[in-house]
Amino acid sequence: MYTSLVPLSRTRHANKRLIVSELYPEAIGMPVVPLVGAELARASICMPIGFAPEGAAEDSTPRFTPVAILSLQPGKNLFVTPSGEWLGDYTPSLFRGYPFALIRVDDDNPDDLTVAVDEASSRLTDRPEGIALFDESGEMAGHLRNMVEFLRQVEASAKTTTMACACLVAHDLIVPWSLSVQTSEGEPQSVGGLYRVDEARLNALPDEAFLDLRRTGALVVAQLQLLSMQRLSVLPRLVQLQGQLAAAEQNRPKLGDMLDLGQSDEITFSF
Repeated sequence: MYTSLVPLSRTRHANKRLIVSELYPEAIGMPVVPLVGAELARASICMPIGFAPEGAAEDSTPRFTPVAILSLQPGKNLFVTPSGEWLGDYTPSLFRGYPFALIRVDDDNPDDLTVAVDEASSRLTDRPEGIALFDESGEMAGHLRNMVEFLRQVEASAKTTTMACACLVAHDLIVPWSLSVQTSEGEPQSVGGLYRVDEARLNALPDEAFLDLRRTGALVVAQLQLLSMQRLSVLPRLVQLQGQLAAAEQNRPKLGDMLDLGQSDEITFSF
């Protein structure tokens, strides 16, 4: 998604402006997107949520992060149209924060974060119709200040989400999720790489372990993930909708079809 992420600079980006848009073309090819705990409640009623592996902790235990499942097919996002229009009732924070992000520039200081921007984004412009990033004194303009505050809230939630997921792992509650998608030939094809909470193990936990989940926020994460699994039914409906949108686009009259600019001097319209 980010192709040219660099630290935001008052000098380098002084004349850059931001085009604010409700379109998310950068999300088109993303079948999953990371989520943080603060957005799980709203996301869980709109889309299925699972867990994706995220390397290992220092003690070699596996790490997981919550992800919104936007498609079961690689390279496809069913929640966004070919023009970038978002189809769901909730838009994940990663897309709303684009083209900005918080990055670590010093590995020795993991809590020292810098605001960065994707210079390759089409949302950045030198044209006057965009919103200024910096004011005349070189300070962050209002829209950018609000965006940075939003990113900091997301980052803070990401830290607590990491601890919650670590607690789920510690109690052996995250297991592989057996999913399948129907191929164009109508045959089921298994989809790997996603994980879920084992509800039976969760319900069988002793009281002390249950309290541990509650203290770390892991219990809410587990419950919302289980709740969101009911939203898997949204995906086949979105497949049908995407097919209808593609057919409508294919059947939409093109200018070249309506205008016959042959050898004659007369222009004819064919409707």
